[in-house]
Amino acid sequence: MPPSHVWRIAIVGGGPRGLAACEAMAIRARENGLSVALTLFDPEPRPGAGPNYDPAQTELNRLNIPGRAISIPASPLAGADPVAGFARWAQARTDAYDEDHYPPRAELGRYLSERFEALVAALPGGVSLEHARAQVRSARRGEDGWHLEAGGEWRGPFDDLLLSPGHLVTEPDAQLARWQDHARESGAVLMDAYPSHRVLEASGSWAGRAVGIRGLGLSAIDVIGLLSQGAGGRFEEQEDGTLSYVASGREPSRIVPFSLDGLPPAPKPANARIDALYDVGQEHSRAFSAALDAALSEDPDQALATICSAVAEATVAALEAMGHPEVGAEIAPWLARERTQGATHEDADAPPAELLGRTLAMANGTLAPSPGYAIGQIWRKLQTPLRKGYNPRAVDPRIGEALVTFDEGLKRYSYGPPARAAAEMLALIEADLLDLRAADDPDIVTSADGWTLGSGTHAVEIAVMIDSVLSSPVLGKVDDPLIARLRAEGLLVPYGEGLGAHVTAQGQAIAANGEPVAGLSLVGRLAIGSVIATDSVHDCFGAAVSRWADAVAGHAGSAALSAAFAATS
Repeated sequence: MPPSHVWRIAIVGGGPRGLAACEAMAIRARENGLSVALTLFDPEPRPGAGPNYDPAQTELNRLNIPGRAISIPASPLAGADPVAGFARWAQARTDAYDEDHYPPRAELGRYLSERFEALVAALPGGVSLEHARAQVRSARRGEDGWHLEAGGEWRGPFDDLLLSPGHLVTEPDAQLARWQDHARESGAVLMDAYPSHRVLEASGSWAGRAVGIRGLGLSAIDVIGLLSQGAGGRFEEQEDGTLSYVASGREPSRIVPFSLDGLPPAPKPANARIDALYDVGQEHSRAFSAALDAALSEDPDQALATICSAVAEATVAALEAMGHPEVGAEIAPWLARERTQGATHEDADAPPAELLGRTLAMANGTLAPSPGYAIGQIWRKLQTPLRKGYNPRAVDPRIGEALVTFDEGLKRYSYGPPARAAAEMLALIEADLLDLRAADDPDIVTSADGWTLGSGTHAVEIAVMIDSVLSSPVLGKVDDPLIARLRAEGLLVPYGEGLGAHVTAQGQAIAANGEPVAGLSLVGRLAIGSVIATDSVHDCFGAAVSRWADAVAGHAGSAALSAAFAATS
């Protein structure tokens, strides 16, 4: 194809999904004989990893999936070892590779960065790739294509614009906005959990001061690690297998996390043997896929019940195989409550530390799983068929809202931390460093030096507050300037109430008038509702990016044929 027919593509967001998009487009270009110029806009110095997997971050930040479950496929481009799948790459670099090991996020970041470098080195003829180290703040569509404002200048035109954002900043809720004002006026310390190095650097002056953590999820567990091991403390294993904490003396006086429900996430099964007890066989996997297919075509009020029925069958089968039929009898009623009431919990009245101990025993296989724990593990194993059945479809937004809410509610079981992290939390509680007495939606008032959490005997004075609550991918609340402008122009609209952007199965944006937006696509978590189960590195290299690349290659090929015909006529 002549140089004048180069198809120009801008990709905004250079994390794993942006990397996967570059790979997919390079492959389509090679297969179809296309000339493609890719420009990847991302302010990070090392594309591929993104801030979540920054190779320079502390090794204390670990993935919430073990090495055996990180099934990132090898790059489709032929090349050297860095483009191999993650497991092979990690095994080649670790003397004693352990499949039950939860790798540091920085390790996955190093792999992704090397994979990007390998992609650049292996680009097929006719394909170029530029990394533009700038944040895109605005975009406008002209007759010649898309123009982007980045780094104080306008770039373009581009034939296609793909948005592949990760975690975006959202407008602060009323509570956080008040706290921000209070911190500015009083000098109290309020900071975000990420980037982690800022917390580590600042924590050197927090010894002997109480630190509050807003949130009790995976990000809070990261912060707890920074304030304990990051302060020089260590864990020692006891004869009974439990852990004890040896303090360095540089820790805060206490660490006080809290959330709306006060429930810590349940840890994943401790090893491959226990995890395999929750495997979903082919029969039940096919039954789930069939139920999902039927549900997405039926009355929205009945859809979730149909899906839950298949989940119940798979869970009961696993429990019976484990020898726990008595738990199996509770599965259908539990799902009915979850479906109709949302985020219920069989141990809602249990103290958080007691609940943490119970779920750790379930993860270790020394206690029968509760209904919620068993369902959460089965639901985790069904994420791939869920994506395969849901994401290529145009789903009724009412079904999307119900299923996304259900999926989010189960994350307290399905997206839990390593069992080791739960054991460390219990050791920190025993050492009187981690304090969960105000964990359950405490009363919070500002004070001269910070905040007071709880009241009476549960009151705790807090000098430092860390916000570990990550923003939800709700399109209407995103504060990013590029997204805000596209939203204001009606080029990005919500798929449903409290959901992400409305896009097609190929990722193409649907405007406020109901029509596709030429040359504008979005993939990833900000499309939640149009797609589902996006919060996984596996999804970054999944079918959504492939569908986008196929569509763009089709457009580029048609344009090239038209140009060639015009040149010879």
